[in-house]
Amino acid sequence: LPTHKWTGLLEATLGRNTYLSMRYQNTASRDYFDQWGTGETISLEGYQLVDLYGSRELIANRLSVYLQISNLFNEDYVETIGYNTRGRNVKMGLHFNF
Repeated sequence: LPTHKWTGLLEATLGRNTYLSMRYQNTASRDYFDQWGTGETISLEGYQLVDLYGSRELIANRLSVYLQISNLFNEDYVETIGYNTRGRNVKMGLHFNF
């Protein structure tokens, strides 16, 4: 386990139609015992991630548009040995309510 791991979230509502948020995640370095591979202890570096999210309501309670950016600074990190982690990822779309 890392010596520390924490997440901070800033949220803002601008007017009645716009929502913005920024999430910051900090994970300290940690040691991983590779029992199924080399049988050695591997030191994993700490990492920091920043995610952004914004949405705007276009038609009250009916239609909104959003934009989400994960790993804003394209941090190269290892969360778990043997698994890929996602680089910068951008997602945008519309929410419809019928």
